[in-house]
Amino acid sequence: MKIYFLLSISFCLVFLSCTNNSNDVEIPFKPLTESEKSVVSGISDFAFTLFKKVNSANIDKNVFISPFSVSLALSMTLNGANGKTFEDMRTTLGFQSLSVLEVNQAFKNIFPTLCSLDKKVEFKIANSVWCRKGIIFEPDFLDALVNYYNAYAETLDFSSPNAKEVINKWVEENTKGKIQEIIKSIPNYAVMYIINALYFKGKWKYQFDKSKTTDGDFMVNEEHYVRTKFMVQSGKYECFFDKEFNAIRLPYGKGSYAMVVFSPNTDIPIDDFIANLDRNKWENCVNNLKETEEVTLYIPRFKSEFEVNLNQILKSMGMEIAFSDFADFSKLCKTVPCQITDVVHKTYIEVNEEGTEAAAATSVEIGYTSSKPSFYLTRPFVYVIYERNTGAILFLGKLLNPTGN
Repeated sequence: MKIYFLLSISFCLVFLSCTNNSNDVEIPFKPLTESEKSVVSGISDFAFTLFKKVNSANIDKNVFISPFSVSLALSMTLNGANGKTFEDMRTTLGFQSLSVLEVNQAFKNIFPTLCSLDKKVEFKIANSVWCRKGIIFEPDFLDALVNYYNAYAETLDFSSPNAKEVINKWVEENTKGKIQEIIKSIPNYAVMYIINALYFKGKWKYQFDKSKTTDGDFMVNEEHYVRTKFMVQSGKYECFFDKEFNAIRLPYGKGSYAMVVFSPNTDIPIDDFIANLDRNKWENCVNNLKETEEVTLYIPRFKSEFEVNLNQILKSMGMEIAFSDFADFSKLCKTVPCQITDVVHKTYIEVNEEGTEAAAATSVEIGYTSSKPSFYLTRPFVYVIYERNTGAILFLGKLLNPTGN
C-alpha cells in the first residue's frame, strides 16, 4: 500500500517548535513577524523540494518525512558554517534573505505560542548536540544551540562502545519509543552529532467509530489492489475540489492542528502529482478549503516507518560543499577542519480511529575533513626532474633565490 499525505502548516510548525505541553495552559496564537514569516516560507519551500527528491528515490515505497525536523537540525548546524558553506546551506534551507541570528530568533520566538496552542494535542520536540571528548568546539556555536534551540549538550567519549547507546537512548526517550536507533555506529572521524527528535499525538476532533471500520480494496496501481481496513465517517469537513486533485482537512483537538489529505484525480499518477507539488499549490489549497454540507470520508487505517539517508539528496539541493573537504565549519570548530559526513532521517506514523501518532528524528554527523596537505614553498628547496618509467634522473637542482639575484 502506497500512501502519501502532507500536513497542514499549523500542524507542521508544532513539530518544529515545541518541547513540552506539561503546563496545560493554552496561549493564543501570536501573529508572526516579517522574519518569522520568511522562516516559515523558507521551510515550506524546503519541505516540498525535499519531499519530491525523497519520493523520486523511493518510488515503490510509502514515504513519510518530517521536513521540519530536517530543517531544524540543519538550521542548528548552520550556526557553525562560514563563507560559501554558510551561503549554500542558507539558500538550500530557504533562508537566503535572513541572517543566522534572524533565523535563530524566529524559531525562539515561535516556540512559546506553538507549545501551548491546544492542550488536547500532545507533542514534544527536543534538540541535542553531542561532542567528541578531547576536541575543542567554539563556545559561541554551542551557546547558540542552547540559547535559541534549547539543545541538550553533552561531551562523550566516542570511542566507548556505550556512546551510541547513550545518544540512541536520548532519541528513544524523546520519541516515546517510536524511534529507537538513529546512530548505528560512530566512525573514528566523527566529532559531533546534532540531533532533532520530535513526537506528536493528536486525537481527531471528530473521531471515527470503530464499529464502522470495514474491509476494502486499496488500489496501489491499476494492476495491484490490496485488502485493508478503512475507517468511515460522514460529516461536515473542509474540502477543496480542483481539476487536478481534491483535498480534505482533518482537524485534531480543537482544530489548530490538522492533516490535509490530497487525492489526485484518477488520470494523474501519484508520482507525477508529487513532482508538480509546491508551496504555491499548497497555499492555494489550504486558503480555499470550504466546509461542505455533508461528506463521506473513507480512509485507510495504517502504520508506517521510514528511513532515508539524505546525503546525496541534500547535495543535489545545493549543499554539496558542506559535505566536501572544502567545507568551512570554522564557526563550529577551529582546531580541526570539519564537514558534514552523514544526515540520517527516520520517521514513524500510525493513523487509526482515534487519531494520529507520529515521531521523527534527524541526525547530522560532523566529521573531520580529509587531510589536505599544503605546500608553501617559501624557503629554499631541492627539485628533481625524472622519467618515471625508467627512473632516470634528468635534472636535479636547488632553488636558493627565485629572483636569481
